[in-house]
Parts: sequence; C-alpha cells; structure tokens
Amino acid sequence: QEQEPIIQQRIQQAVDEVKTKSSEDKQKVLMDASRQLREALKEANAQSNSKENCWNCGRKATETCSGCSKARYCGTYCQHKDWDRH
Repeated sequence: QEQEPIIQQRIQQAVDEVKTKSSEDKQKVLMDASRQLREALKEANAQSNSKENCWNCGRKATETCSGCSKARYCGTYCQHKDWDRH
C-alpha cells in the first residue's frame, strides 16, 4: 500500500506524456494540411485567373513575359522563380 501513491503518480505521468505526444502529432498534421491547402489554393487561383494573376504565386499580376506575352507575374522575383517551368 505504500507504493500505491507512487504507482498512481507514474500512471498519471505516463498518461500526461501520451496526451502531450498526441497533441504534438495533431499539431504537425494540422500544419501539414494547412501548407497543402495553401499550395492548392495558390495553384487553383493561378490557373483560374491566369490572365490576371501571377503564374508563380497567384497574386495580382502587373507584368507580362516579354518572350511569350502570355505569362503574367507580380514582379521580377516571381518571373525569375518561374523560368524553370515557363
């Protein structure tokens, strides 16, 4: 009976550790899902409004590719980033 409080304490510590680990795992899953959603929205936005939006990031485009006159970019940074695909 003297060990009973110690055993209960260890059980509670184990339960707390499992809860903490579970919470951390959930946070990682949510962060990954959020990242994937942002990427999907960026791609969908760029495809649906390609005449008005930057082909790299999906923001409002202000510049047009001088080579093809079709690709649109919000600035030189995004234009350079898209060179491998365009």
